[in-house]
Amino acid sequence: MMKISRLNSPLMHMIEANRKMTQAPKPTRNLYESDFYAWTQQQTALLQQHQWNQVDIVNLIEEVSSLGRQQQQELRNRLSVLIGHLLKWQYQPEQRSRS
Repeated sequence: MMKISRLNSPLMHMIEANRKMTQAPKPTRNLYESDFYAWTQQQTALLQQHQWNQVDIVNLIEEVSSLGRQQQQELRNRLSVLIGHLLKWQYQPEQRSRS
């Protein structure tokens, strides 16, 4: 009788590879929770070395997404301040300073 793993070896290989990729190592997750800066340095090194199976994908996705939202909010805030200054410049010329 043939073993199932031999019969479906390509499928079993894909399942095993997927399982390994979706399970972040516990030390990485602990590092993410205990020392964020060290975690970022570790993830950078893993990405540079193409060690994809060791990258903390779940937290990395969240951080990249969060960074994008922060940048977008920062741009909105700065544009609001700029528009406020331009409106004051236009409609309150007596309040202008030499600086």
